[in-house]
Amino acid sequence: MVAVFYIVPIYLNPITGSSGMWKIFMPSVIIAIIFMRKSIVLVEKGYSSTLIMLAFVLAAVGICFYFNENSFYFILIGSILFMTGYILLATVIPSVANDIAENSYRGTANGIINSFQYVGSFVGSVITGALWNNHKDIELFLIILICVLGIFTVERPKNILSRELKLK
Repeated sequence: MVAVFYIVPIYLNPITGSSGMWKIFMPSVIIAIIFMRKSIVLVEKGYSSTLIMLAFVLAAVGICFYFNENSFYFILIGSILFMTGYILLATVIPSVANDIAENSYRGTANGIINSFQYVGSFVGSVITGALWNNHKDIELFLIILICVLGIFTVERPKNILSRELKLK
C-alpha cells in the first residue's frame, strides 16, 4: 500500500498536478469501499478464501496499469483495481482471523495481523524508496510478484474444512 502511495503521486504530478490527485484517489477509494461492502455477503457465505485470492489478483492487475505512467486513465483504472484489492484484503483477513481464532485468542490474532501490516508498510516503503530512482520497473514487478505469492499462500476452503475435521 505504501509503495503505491509513493508511486502514484509521482506519476500524477506531471498529469494533474498535486491539486488534481483527488481525481484518482477519490473514485478509487469510493469504488473500493462499495466493493468491500458487497463482499461482506460473500464472506458470510464462506467465500473468504476466494475473495482473498481475488483481492491479490485485482492488486496485481492494477499494478500492471502503472506501466503506462503517462496515461491518466491507466493510472485511474490501476488505482481503482489496486485499492479495491487492498481494501478487500484489509477487511477480509481480520474477519477470517476472528472466525478461526478461539474467543480467548482473538486479540492475539488481531495483534499479529496488525503487526504484519505495520511491518509490511515499513518494508514496502523502504524497498520502494531504495529501488525507485534507478529501477522503477523492477519495483512494479516486485509488487506484482508479492501479489502472485499472496495468491498461492491462501488456503483453499476445502483444505481448511478437512483440517478442522481431523482436529476434532
